[in-house]
Amino acid sequence: MNKIEPYLPNTLTALIWRYLKNRKLYLAGFFIVALVWASEMSLSPYLLKVIIDDVIQFSQNQTKLISAILIPAALYISMSIILNVTFRLYDYINLRLNPEIKAAVSKDMFTYLMEHSHTFFQNNFSGSLSRKIFDMGSNIDQIIGIFNEWFYPRLIAMVIASVTLFVVVKPIFGIILSVWAIAFVFLSFMAAKKSENLARLNSEAAAKMSGTLSDSVTNIMSVKLFSNAPSEINRLNKDIDNLVDTDRNLQWTNLKFNFIQGLSVRLCE
Repeated sequence: MNKIEPYLPNTLTALIWRYLKNRKLYLAGFFIVALVWASEMSLSPYLLKVIIDDVIQFSQNQTKLISAILIPAALYISMSIILNVTFRLYDYINLRLNPEIKAAVSKDMFTYLMEHSHTFFQNNFSGSLSRKIFDMGSNIDQIIGIFNEWFYPRLIAMVIASVTLFVVVKPIFGIILSVWAIAFVFLSFMAAKKSENLARLNSEAAAKMSGTLSDSVTNIMSVKLFSNAPSEINRLNKDIDNLVDTDRNLQWTNLKFNFIQGLSVRLCE
């Protein structure tokens, strides 16, 4: 008999850690990818600047020009090649990890659902419950990807860029970039919290609409027998309207925060 484990974490971070904590080799691979990606994002523009400056400075002396640009050019090309290899490592990790996690999440969600009472199943649409299990299992890799593709690489890149400006250019530029980065991360965190609440409402609306549709189709013979089609259509229309409203609120909030974030990036440049 399979062991039933009814407990599941009630926060997103804890839930993700549940499935990653025993896969530390994959986590190490993610960190390596983030480190290489961040280094390339931060150092490639600087190396390109060095190459251009050397070309301008030694344009009249081919021997000195070749000697000056040889190392930065080799590093610039090498970083691009290493980055491409690193991205393939990232794809391989996802290929190995994502199917395992999707399967584990779906199994745990179904096991957790089976522990609920008869009253719970009476008060919730079966289609809605099925939709939630499917969405969680199929989208868990996208949630993990947010951290690996948007958070860690850019955080590391910001640290490298701040240190580079502080040491190579002027300390004040490194300090300004660090302060701006902290403010930007705080703004992004607030935007994420706001979007999280709206996304939850949108997900609930989508699950409710899916549940209404699924149950209506499942019980179509009863609907036809009692001539209840207009009522079912009206109920589904209300759920669809609610889904449209929650989706529009979520997209509008994201649009505003994206505008503010984009503007702050342009001002920093």
